Amino acid sequence: MVKKLRWIFALPVVVGFALLTPLSAPSFGGRAIAAQVRVPATGLAIALADSGPLPPSGGAIEAGLLSANIPSGQTGGIVALAAGTLHAAVVGLNRTAADASLADVNLTISGNGITAAFLMARSTATCGTGSALAGSSQLASLVVNGEPIAVNGAANQSVALPNGSVVLNEQIPSVAGGTGRLVVNALHVITRDPLSGQSLADVVLATADAQIQCPTGLVLSEPVAAADPVFTDGGGWIPVSADKGTFGLLGGFASDGTPTGHLAYVDHGVDLAIESTSITAFAASACASKMSGTGTGHMGGVSGNVQFNLGMQDGGEPGRNDIFEIHVTGAFTYDAGPSALAGGNLQIDGTFAGGKLLAHGNTC
Repeated sequence: MVKKLRWIFALPVVVGFALLTPLSAPSFGGRAIAAQVRVPATGLAIALADSGPLPPSGGAIEAGLLSANIPSGQTGGIVALAAGTLHAAVVGLNRTAADASLADVNLTISGNGITAAFLMARSTATCGTGSALAGSSQLASLVVNGEPIAVNGAANQSVALPNGSVVLNEQIPSVAGGTGRLVVNALHVITRDPLSGQSLADVVLATADAQIQCPTGLVLSEPVAAADPVFTDGGGWIPVSADKGTFGLLGGFASDGTPTGHLAYVDHGVDLAIESTSITAFAASACASKMSGTGTGHMGGVSGNVQFNLGMQDGGEPGRNDIFEIHVTGAFTYDAGPSALAGGNLQIDGTFAGGKLLAHGNTC
């Protein structure tokens, strides 16, 4: 299911979620949001492609939008934002994994211009042996006020603005006993009035918030790997003949065993856009999955109902060898891939049924 633009009246940069008392299985929490815009002077707060909070029992939640546009008139002339293929998802198995992404970003904030071809944030919190919290961001073709930015990959890289700052790959960890949380923001922009110092605008693009509370006797760490994954999640883009195809997706099974998820896909070269209305089939092996569904779309002036089939391969971290393909029939026909991702990430992970973890399949 694709969730549409949602208005909210309070929007902190870090989205909170209460974790429960430790039980015999992990207690999960987290949230993913593609874009957040806040203008304190007007009280305006907007969230785009907001997954909502992950329940303590885990499972998968998601949101997606083909495109989003916040005109400057809506924010009193302070912020304008346009972006495409917005995606947000959180999966709770015996770890929590959250990711959010968006493409073709064009942001104007307090007189500053920021563009990016693609932004993605990823965060995980785990129980077992190994690393407790892990996060990363991808920022492709980032330009700030006309200057290309060399993204070094380090957490909390800062870029100065005349009236504020930009933080790249912002990471905010919190660990206490068996409870862990990591919020990753791919891009966080704050502007201030140069005289009063008061906040003018606060924009966060691609937020991944992963939380977990481990059972008594276990510590925060990486879970033991096993086979047979049941969720595929991610976003990115592949080269296509005339331009690029960007996507955001989640596929898997709900706790009752029915297929669930979403797809947003845009091919900029042929004016094609597809948004899912239902997921009809999902199947996965150790590092590959297939997903089918129905949706609506348009291509070259033709629009209507479509059916799609997807193929995904997880080639390991951080996504350089992942593969994506899409085949569309119905109101029009379209094929792209299989092609290696030019950016982004696909994660094929876990076995989850009947509300309980059966296995964890992060072996790719």
